Amino acid sequence: MSFDPSDSVDKRVAFYQEKADFQQAEIEEYTRPLRSLLVARGLLLLTLMISGLLTLVTQNGWAAMIAGLSFPAFVWSAYRHDNYERLRHVARLVRQNHLHALARLQRHWDELPVLRTEIPEEQKPLAKDLDLFDKASLFQWLCVARTPMGCDALRDWLLAPAPPKEIQRRQAAVGDLREELEYLDQLQLKAQLLSGSKNGPKQFVHWAESPRWLERIRWLTPTVRGLAVASLLLIILLSFGWVDATVGGVSLCSLLVANFLLTLWYAGRIHDNFNSVASKQADVLHYRKLFEHAANVPGTSSFIESIQSGLNAGQQSAIDSIAQLGLVMSMANLRRGGLFGLIYLFLQFLFLWDFHWLAVLENWHRRHGQHVRGWFDALGQLEAISCLARMAHDQPNWNFPTVADLAPEDAMVNAVELGHPLLSDTGRVCNTVSIGPAGTVLLVTGSNMSGKSTLLRSLGANLVLAQAGGVVCAEALTLPSLQLATSMRIHDSLADGVSFYMAELQRLKQVVDHARERRASTGPRLFFLLDEILQGTNSLERHVAVSQVVHHLIESGAIGAVSTHDLELANAEGLQGRCQPVHFRESFVHEDGKDRMEFDYQMRPGIATTTNALKLLEMVGLQAEESPPEHRVR
Repeated sequence: MSFDPSDSVDKRVAFYQEKADFQQAEIEEYTRPLRSLLVARGLLLLTLMISGLLTLVTQNGWAAMIAGLSFPAFVWSAYRHDNYERLRHVARLVRQNHLHALARLQRHWDELPVLRTEIPEEQKPLAKDLDLFDKASLFQWLCVARTPMGCDALRDWLLAPAPPKEIQRRQAAVGDLREELEYLDQLQLKAQLLSGSKNGPKQFVHWAESPRWLERIRWLTPTVRGLAVASLLLIILLSFGWVDATVGGVSLCSLLVANFLLTLWYAGRIHDNFNSVASKQADVLHYRKLFEHAANVPGTSSFIESIQSGLNAGQQSAIDSIAQLGLVMSMANLRRGGLFGLIYLFLQFLFLWDFHWLAVLENWHRRHGQHVRGWFDALGQLEAISCLARMAHDQPNWNFPTVADLAPEDAMVNAVELGHPLLSDTGRVCNTVSIGPAGTVLLVTGSNMSGKSTLLRSLGANLVLAQAGGVVCAEALTLPSLQLATSMRIHDSLADGVSFYMAELQRLKQVVDHARERRASTGPRLFFLLDEILQGTNSLERHVAVSQVVHHLIESGAIGAVSTHDLELANAEGLQGRCQPVHFRESFVHEDGKDRMEFDYQMRPGIATTTNALKLLEMVGLQAEESPPEHRVR
């Protein structure tokens, strides 16, 4: 089902609630036969054990017949039980995903998983200021990727703005996938089934790109092959009586000793090689299913085609290569096969089974190893684009931005009805705002809690979404290619002996240096967001310091916005005529003998005309008993 821009959030919530209820009914349907099958399974096992024991002790024909009938019945009941268990597990995962979609629509953060990802140290300030990661963040809200490479790809897209042409490619892919909800659901499900793997792809990729072990011991392979041929030849000669039994037996025992010693010396390292590919055969099979689904990704955009090309790199496609590897690993892991373990011991000590399959495995490594990283990168790209596509599906009233390389005099950010993407539809207030061109700054003033910081974070979050390739929370958004820098949430550091004021100065120095680097390069222009900076000093020095910082940024060709309580900043030396002032205001309502403050969060042109600090003091009961007339709150 696709949503229309006119569809209310209630309709979208009802859609996912209905799907979750349907899955709950399926879970209950699978649960009912599980109980009876579990009982039947236990009774059949008990019958099999008793009848088998009676057959061995008494040689009773009826007992043997009962044992013969109860064995296939037990196998059938076990198969049916496991099948229902698997179906119930899948239904639970699908229901959980629908409930997560509900939580994303309603911004219920406690009901969404918090996915951890490694953030580069230099990016942590920006990530913290704009709520990009951790709880109640853009990443938590966006990410439906369930493999490490998918989460890493989405993280990189949020932190590193893509060039305009790449943004257009991603937008086209999002357009291809936003209506393919069933495909996106299955992609997420198959990735979830794989994410239970303890090894994950990193170990597998590391093995694929590491040196081959047998190539470091060049004598081992021909020696093993010679010993295996000699063992086979002796067995054939002894079987047909073509060699003296004593001579042949001694020779065969000598070969067995040699094989045993080789196994004792090398088996641990060989098994480590097997384990680096997969701890269980199911790992490889899960990857294969995910690759199969990825290969059928719908769409004709160049981004989708690049994913398909990545999955088909090499002599064989990822699907065929993984399938071949699955066969190799099933033979290599024969020692784990229960009853087959006895067969494995026979094959190992007679023919050095592990050594031969390690050679086959390394032959696969030689032909396909250099393409493995590309396969998983393609999967990560597909999962990342699916996150943006699902956002576009669930937010039909959001729109694709226009991102283009613009001349300095045209470098502006223009947003129509822009809101914060992490606020719910019912709690969000949107504003139309323009920032730029170079040589100017948006000066945001207003009283406490009026919406200044939210406007700055709305700008930052939407610019991140825009340059990741997704839709934005706005009717329209146009922007040049930008590199974001922020100073919003600063903390002192007792461990490093850094005060709040010094910590903020260091942060601002980084922003200014970054702006100068951007001006000297041909890359994206710097876009800065500064929220009530330099609060750790007196008002007079703060006025001078802030004006100097903003002046440096303007002179460096950066564009951006600054929120402040300093109503005189627009007239500061070096900023006169270069500030574009806007403001937010509040109103007070007197009801039931109490004053209540209200905000409409609407941005208006000009410097703020109201303040509320003293009124807030009075509302919480901390006003002075007798204030001078000119300071009294009216």
